[in-house]
Amino acid sequence: MAELNRLTDPEAVHSAIAECTNLGRDEFLRRYGYRRARSYFLISDGRVFDSKAILGVAFRYQFGSPLESSDFSGGEGAAPSVRHC
Repeated sequence: MAELNRLTDPEAVHSAIAECTNLGRDEFLRRYGYRRARSYFLISDGRVFDSKAILGVAFRYQFGSPLESSDFSGGEGAAPSVRHC
């Protein structure tokens, strides 16, 4: 499992959100190999995003390569701390 707490750059998260918005949800998820979220979402400016996909792609913006869906475990206990970006 990836060290999710390594993601510290709010701009990386904003960039991932912008990419998702520009591509559209389905293309964004397809491009990075994620499925639609079922339970946990990221809400930004009143819009709802697939939390794992955004986090995974934000890693690309901060570290150069995205996380894959297999880098995540499921469930509430695996979710990183909630921060306002």
